[in-house]
Amino acid sequence: MKIKTLHMGTTFETNSHKKSWHPKIKTISALLFAVGVINLSSLTALSLAFIITLGVAISTGLSLKHIGTRVALALPFALFMCLAITFGGGLNPSVERIVFSAGLMLKTITSVIIVVVLMGKQPVHEYIKSLSQVGVPPTVVNIIMLAYRYVAIFYHQVKGLKRALVTRGFSGGLCVSSFKTYGEISGSMFVKSLDRAEAVHKAMLARGYNGSFSSTEVVNSASAIDWFKCGVAMVVIVLISIIDMGMIG
Repeated sequence: MKIKTLHMGTTFETNSHKKSWHPKIKTISALLFAVGVINLSSLTALSLAFIITLGVAISTGLSLKHIGTRVALALPFALFMCLAITFGGGLNPSVERIVFSAGLMLKTITSVIIVVVLMGKQPVHEYIKSLSQVGVPPTVVNIIMLAYRYVAIFYHQVKGLKRALVTRGFSGGLCVSSFKTYGEISGSMFVKSLDRAEAVHKAMLARGYNGSFSSTEVVNSASAIDWFKCGVAMVVIVLISIIDMGMIG
């Protein structure tokens, strides 16, 4: 059964039968698996980890388009690093540099897919709340939650400003007048952000904020199936690590 939830201006469509994995155990499994992937060295083991991770992502109901759009966000940064490493010693890179760069790219893509699986189709606010169960300090959880909230507000504010500029005949570009407009807009948004942050802080204190957000949600304990899934993930990464050590040896 599909359920649509609305939170912070974003709509999430979730499958109730696919949200059975406890957020705490899912987070621990993803972190340990990601650490295992980062410690791999051979391209064979990294390719195997990538294929398995991609298969798990598809099996959870995530589309290739959804996965691809998330991976595309990290590709420019990973590609820049790989090119810098590959050609850092000249235009005739050694085999070691090429292999290392290819491994770095596989690690990046696999790690992004792990994060995509971790988030899944679960509402972001539910996952952020689950971080406190893993031992993340409340202050860090609060910062992440507020940052997530205000990223959406900032995005809509930028869209509104862009629409207002276009209606006033602003065409942009890289000329001096455009840079002046960009500076004025950035300064205005910065000042407004400070005023909004101060107003929000006062409103939170007035409502009894004491360093953590209270919640009336009932947190279910992890089931045996949750721990079984975690165990399977650990067995898989251990087997891949054994293959990796065999390839290196």
